[in-house]
Amino acid sequence: MAGPPPVAAQDDVVGVHRIPAGAADAIRLDGILSEEIWAVAPVLTGFTQREPSAGTAASEETEVRIAYDDGTLYVGVMAYDSEPDRIVARILQRDKLLEKEEFLTGIKF
Repeated sequence: MAGPPPVAAQDDVVGVHRIPAGAADAIRLDGILSEEIWAVAPVLTGFTQREPSAGTAASEETEVRIAYDDGTLYVGVMAYDSEPDRIVARILQRDKLLEKEEFLTGIKF
């Protein structure tokens, strides 16, 4: 995907793209970043990994693009894998689905 040059991820800087009024209708939430908005949004790279060695350079390339409009924040992620056939899908404890009551526990309105 052509677009702006990649920007290394930093703790205090994040590149984002403001979507012009009315253009958000052109985004399809289908996991395919083919819309023009993703081509012009800054590309964030240079992430570190959590597993197996927390804090070291990521073993696989990841690109993140962020765009927003007046009511929505869009995050597009391209997570590359050199061996996609070896991916095993599972829900880890940190990823577990929460029941509505669990999610609302402790939230003050």
